[in-house]
Amino acid sequence: MIAASELKRDFGTEVAVIILACRAFAGTANEDELKEFLQSNVTDWQLLYRIAAIHQLRPVVFKVLYKVDIPNEIKEQLQNDCKRIALHNLEHARELTQLYGRIEDAGITAIPWKGSIFCMRYYKDIGHREFSDIDFLIKPELSDLKAIKHVFENSRYIDNTAIPDDFLKTYFKSAREYYFDHYEDGERKFHAEFHWSTASQVFDFPTPMPNTLLFKGTEEINLFGKKITILNDTHHLLAMVAHHGLNQRWEMLKYTMDLVMLLKNGAPDPKEVTEASKTYGFNNALNIGLYIAEHLIGIKSTIPYTSPKNGRKYLETMLSSLNKARKGTSDTLLLNLKIKDSFADQVKMTGKYLRYATTPSVLDYKFIKLPRGLYFLYAFVKPIRFVTEYVKK
Repeated sequence: MIAASELKRDFGTEVAVIILACRAFAGTANEDELKEFLQSNVTDWQLLYRIAAIHQLRPVVFKVLYKVDIPNEIKEQLQNDCKRIALHNLEHARELTQLYGRIEDAGITAIPWKGSIFCMRYYKDIGHREFSDIDFLIKPELSDLKAIKHVFENSRYIDNTAIPDDFLKTYFKSAREYYFDHYEDGERKFHAEFHWSTASQVFDFPTPMPNTLLFKGTEEINLFGKKITILNDTHHLLAMVAHHGLNQRWEMLKYTMDLVMLLKNGAPDPKEVTEASKTYGFNNALNIGLYIAEHLIGIKSTIPYTSPKNGRKYLETMLSSLNKARKGTSDTLLLNLKIKDSFADQVKMTGKYLRYATTPSVLDYKFIKLPRGLYFLYAFVKPIRFVTEYVKK
């Protein structure tokens, strides 16, 4: 593992404290090392809190830091946050159970992932992981999405994706999720997302990994008296690496901790994980994740991996990011290229990106409706729409 002194030198005292807390949480270091480090260094506690909030690690950090001598103001701030997060997670777990029952009654296969399921399965506590949404994986079939839309038409949720029915087929091919929102007193209470792909079929997967592959490895858990089908350890890992690694490029420390906790408390099949990552083009993303998990947190996986040339760079980028400023399109494209497994995959993704540039978005379609046979004209419609929107602003 990277020494605490090295973490302090490269990223600052506050990042080093958070990493030491993550190690203690994961059981790869003892709390005495953290206590000694805190006694020997001056900590900017407000900055530490900010970093923990940005990387969505407040419950993990508080689980360890409440035992040591820290300012009462920070302790109370973290404690109040964690109480709120635990209540939020419990409410979302109950809501997930209700939604699962409605969808199941409609004869649709929808498997919950991330969120409260991941929290309970791998963090072993409903309050130890920050999340915001209720996420389901569905089959990559338009008929299932239409059936889900029908279920939610008769619920207290609002279809905020609002894709016109005559454009849904085009949207389904280029997007990966559809969502619904429930509001209380004018504020969003629940956000339910349905994913037919764990990463973008255009920007991320050289060869899209179908959810039907993931559905071949499942198990059951009991949640509030309801039997719910979830992914097994192997397929949960595949879904998570594709999403956190390939799609989100390990941008937050929370994503690394998700990988760490799955490796610690699960037993994914190394052979199946390696074969799938190579087949669907996210072997480099897997290697980077395993590299960071081992060198930063100290979890060595049974999954064999080759230390990636850009692993340290990804680690440095993640730990140096103290804001959530959205990257521009060109920056995102370059990051997507860098994480691909090979030059051939980079070329393939670039071609898909160029094709996507001429594919109408729902905003293009709402701006001017063209018949499917004339969709190629949207290459000219897009810039007109951009200019029109800019002038209105």
